[in-house]
Amino acid sequence: MTDRTITAPNTPGRTAPSSWQTLVEALPQLMLDRELDKQLTTLSALFAQCFPGSYVDWHWRGRRYANLHPACEEQFRLSCNNLLSGRVYAERRVDEAVEAEQKAWLKACGDVITSHGRTQLSRADFNALSDIRVALPEAAYIQAANQYVELFDEQDNSQLFRVNLHQVEAMFGDVVIRVHRSYLVNAAAVTAVERKRNGRYVLKIGETVIPIGDSHLDAVRERHPGWFSQRPNPRPLQSWLYPKGDENGVKLTG
Repeated sequence: MTDRTITAPNTPGRTAPSSWQTLVEALPQLMLDRELDKQLTTLSALFAQCFPGSYVDWHWRGRRYANLHPACEEQFRLSCNNLLSGRVYAERRVDEAVEAEQKAWLKACGDVITSHGRTQLSRADFNALSDIRVALPEAAYIQAANQYVELFDEQDNSQLFRVNLHQVEAMFGDVVIRVHRSYLVNAAAVTAVERKRNGRYVLKIGETVIPIGDSHLDAVRERHPGWFSQRPNPRPLQSWLYPKGDENGVKLTG
């Protein structure tokens, strides 16, 4: 996972870890705090650190847990699960990409807090996620495998990790994208996108075919519109008259 540049107040051009890296690095200390209020206030402080000018108030079973922060306009509310929700306030509106990252980050916090019966993420889970983080730059796609996930590289070599796919998506949603209930993919590894006769789309990574689930299609289309922008597959005569090119390095067929 790569770092990105975050411009914080009074520190122009400051290079900081990504919001995901900050959360993952905080997990060991978070696991030491057995009290819910300490966990939530720690996560509130991390949120403000990752997203300068934005703040989150947590609500667990209707009870509010929050750090002091400036009075700001409420931006959105997000239900992480049936126990935990967050209300985000900000000094100014953020763009849609940042808001989407904030929502994914809060969802990840919900996973951390509610894992294993409202205890912290287990040490085994944390170790598995840490190992995945190391392997992620080489990942082509990740597939659910019962109580495990299987990470494949572009040579089709695989590694098995005892963690669930949702936790991987929550922690590394800036690197991989959910395309199906059983698959996360690295967009950079996609070599082709095809539309089948039944109207459904599939991704190709080398010789591997990965379906795009109907419930995930809109999100995939929004994140990678170039994959869907080309015309349907031409007939043979059209192919001869108008040779087909590539769209952003990814071949699309109808």
